[in-house]
Amino acid sequence: MTTEKQIDGSSHAWDGAPASMPGTPMGNVPIGKKIKFALLFVLVAVTGITCIHVPEWMKWRDLVLQHIGTLLLVIPLLYDTRKNRMPLFAFVGVTLFAILHVVGARYGYSHVPYREWSVNYLGVSADYWGVPANYLGDLTAFFDAHYMEEDFRNHYDRLVHISFGFLMFPYLLYISREWVDRKTLTAIFVAWLLVQTGSMVYEIFEWQLAVLFSPETADRYNGQQGDVWDAQTDMLLAMIGSTIMAIFYVIKSKYENRCR
Repeated sequence: MTTEKQIDGSSHAWDGAPASMPGTPMGNVPIGKKIKFALLFVLVAVTGITCIHVPEWMKWRDLVLQHIGTLLLVIPLLYDTRKNRMPLFAFVGVTLFAILHVVGARYGYSHVPYREWSVNYLGVSADYWGVPANYLGDLTAFFDAHYMEEDFRNHYDRLVHISFGFLMFPYLLYISREWVDRKTLTAIFVAWLLVQTGSMVYEIFEWQLAVLFSPETADRYNGQQGDVWDAQTDMLLAMIGSTIMAIFYVIKSKYENRCR
């Protein structure tokens, strides 16, 4: 029976215990599991689409290297579609992060055309939020002339790194609860540490890639774009995202304990 001490302090399947016990007949599949299958289907479809007609400069070796990360993200999702133990909120977070990653992988992160998408579909520039695209004109030219060159780097990788802190935190909290015997505050702290550890390990992997491979291959994968503080900035963004999520879960836990 699900209790109030489940993973996120909730008795609901959305962010707490699994939606049902394993072995549920397919004719009575719970809504939570159906949502998980749908999310996994969307992830696989997006991954397949992003591998079609890749940019000419993107080599298949580089694309395969990028999708090692995709595989690592998909494995726990596939496993959970059978066991149905992961909270749905955590499942959604991992799926959304994986989608952000496969989009970045298609363009080597450094060339994601988010500026063009922003203007074409939202009517605003991603560099000058809130300014309609048709009114940019001389304003854009003014900033182009006065900003340093590095200010126009492609920032999609920054979005992914802060999203790592936001979107992966529920899953890492789910994992950490199994390690610390469901002590909420300790589990939150462990999950926060796991985000920092994962971020650091990834940056070390990028560093080793730069050492072992050619500069061109390393640059296409790492997406540093000449920023010598890229690794530190990426880790800081992941820390900010996870800290916000940790504060959210602490407040949520305190509120639920008060309401009992």
